[in-house]
Amino acid sequence: MEAEQPQPQMQAAEDTRVHLAMGDDVRQCLLSLRWALRNVPPQFILVLVHIYRQATMIPTSFGASMPVSLLREQVVSAYRAREREGIDKYLEEYVKICTRAKVQAHKLVAENDDVATGLLDLIVQHRITTLVMGSVKVRLNGLKSKLSTTLEIQADPSCNILFLQNGNLISSRHGNESVYMIGAYDLPSFGSFHHLSSSSNYTSSTLSSFFRDSCSIGSGLDVTQLDDPILDDHASIFDDTRFSVIFDHKSLGAFKDIAVSHPNLADQSQELHQAFHTKYVEVLTKCQFVEGIDSVLGVDCENFEEGQWKIIKIWPAALEYIVRVLNTTLLLPKQNRVAKVLNTLQLQLLRQNSRACSVFTADNVSEAAKEPLCLLLRLASQAAKVKKSPEKLFYILYMHRALSDAAPTLRRVFDAEFMKKEVEGLVAELKDSALGVLRELKVLIKAYSLKKVPMEGGILTVTGYLMKYIRLLLNHTGSLDIILCKDQADDLLTTEGVNLMGCLASGLIADLDLVLKEKSSSYASEAGLQYLFLMNNAHFILQQVDESDVRLVVGLQWIKKRHSHIKQYMMDYLSSSWRHVVHPLETATSTSPPKRRRNNFFKIFYPTRSPLKSFESVLDKTCKSQMHWKVPSPVLRIELRVNVIEYVVQAYLAYREGLDESERGGLEDLEPKLKSRLSELFEG
Repeated sequence: MEAEQPQPQMQAAEDTRVHLAMGDDVRQCLLSLRWALRNVPPQFILVLVHIYRQATMIPTSFGASMPVSLLREQVVSAYRAREREGIDKYLEEYVKICTRAKVQAHKLVAENDDVATGLLDLIVQHRITTLVMGSVKVRLNGLKSKLSTTLEIQADPSCNILFLQNGNLISSRHGNESVYMIGAYDLPSFGSFHHLSSSSNYTSSTLSSFFRDSCSIGSGLDVTQLDDPILDDHASIFDDTRFSVIFDHKSLGAFKDIAVSHPNLADQSQELHQAFHTKYVEVLTKCQFVEGIDSVLGVDCENFEEGQWKIIKIWPAALEYIVRVLNTTLLLPKQNRVAKVLNTLQLQLLRQNSRACSVFTADNVSEAAKEPLCLLLRLASQAAKVKKSPEKLFYILYMHRALSDAAPTLRRVFDAEFMKKEVEGLVAELKDSALGVLRELKVLIKAYSLKKVPMEGGILTVTGYLMKYIRLLLNHTGSLDIILCKDQADDLLTTEGVNLMGCLASGLIADLDLVLKEKSSSYASEAGLQYLFLMNNAHFILQQVDESDVRLVVGLQWIKKRHSHIKQYMMDYLSSSWRHVVHPLETATSTSPPKRRRNNFFKIFYPTRSPLKSFESVLDKTCKSQMHWKVPSPVLRIELRVNVIEYVVQAYLAYREGLDESERGGLEDLEPKLKSRLSELFEG
């Protein structure tokens, strides 16, 4: 087997490379690549690995495939060269995707008739320490494929293998091994947050310019910025066990030393592993809020460096680490044997990152933790001061929640002066920052503008964006209840709602209502479309409320009022769109029989179109114009069609019943045709 040698840039330390196996299934490759781009730290190099298996059957010009042994060597070589060229091209496309995501990536192609053997050889030759396997097949009995099993059993022990299925992490090799086999990947330490360490170049003078303002006068709007399923996860961000799988930390040597000194811990290794890892967060996915896009509601990201916010994304996990160390120290006398080993390990790791003491004991743990803690607090303070786009509110709320959860432990360790100046001061700054973002959001909503409204009366993007935003805010109700105190946030709240979160949500929706009213005037020239537009957006808002816990915070009265608004919009739509359609029929129906006979007599001398012909003409024109109007909700579409059919057919039947029996007998019954025609409306 011959493997392509990596480019010079690839000759980096093994702990800065993550290898991603790329197969032939394009969809699975893209899912795996998406996972890798979300999880691989930006300073790491992503190596795209492909095992090329030479074809044994080659298609011919006759349409059939023939064994390579029956073909000339030149034909076989040419075919395989084209295959290799195709592989190189599709890998290059994946590299371009990585480049756009600002992740350094390279290709590594090896030839082998057996994929497992090829990967095992590469692990040894290139000293691969992290291999990500996408498209892992799991049988009904829960067993993995032969390839996955072979790699788990035969790969070098130093290589951690992560197994993905449909773009989701389902297991890792070291997650199932004993303590001796965990390798150097499973333990986050303060050293991993090198940008927060005492050796960092970011001082208080440079931190102020470290973050850039993210708001300007852009006009883009993209609700997909809030579509990341991570934002809908109501679990604590500290509950995920996969945080440290991707990292390589030399400090795990301390862990191995403890295991060697306590051989009987081998049977408890899984408990030890789980006890430690359940305290950490999958940093690179749990806090990936908007993937670096900030064009919503007039926000321009050109002057904002998203990479700098990645530090804030790991801020809660870094604080959690410090708090866990402090809690371990405070609870030392009550701990069981496994927890004591964890305590020793954590203290050793903290010592590696502290210059405050030479002899590390429980008595001076507060001094050892103060240095990294102060760096964290200072960083959060600077993040709170800059002007932020709406999505950055979630960064602030996560920090506020993490700091609030940590406060009881910090009070037990640090003096009152430190707590008041550093911790409580930061809590106040985060609160002011959150209020500022919410006020800016209201301004952006009210000032929302777009070049043209949807021609078919559909849902505005700002409507979808705001409702998604409100649903995500529910994940932070606890922090918002503290932040939205009445004396400081009256301008953000309305009187509607069962709690402060409900008052905030109803206030934001009220701002949106004003925008919708203003934009609806653009449809004034086309009868009915103005009210259809308002109905669509109002129904979408109510649907989003009913399908989420937002309904619990806005209250029943608010919901009833929104239902009445939709009914009124529907009545206005019917009146403006269909009254003129049925007008000829209603006029004829309301005419007395003597007057009708007199009119019929005059028609002999002055021919005029019959009411039914006038009705059919206007109906045809209206149906053609509204055929492509849009009602996205199937429920609303059916309800609206039923009302239109009832409105029109009722007028037709009343007209038909008012005719003399002789006139009625000669007319075709149009009711079935009317129902069929009107059932085709609003397809968009």
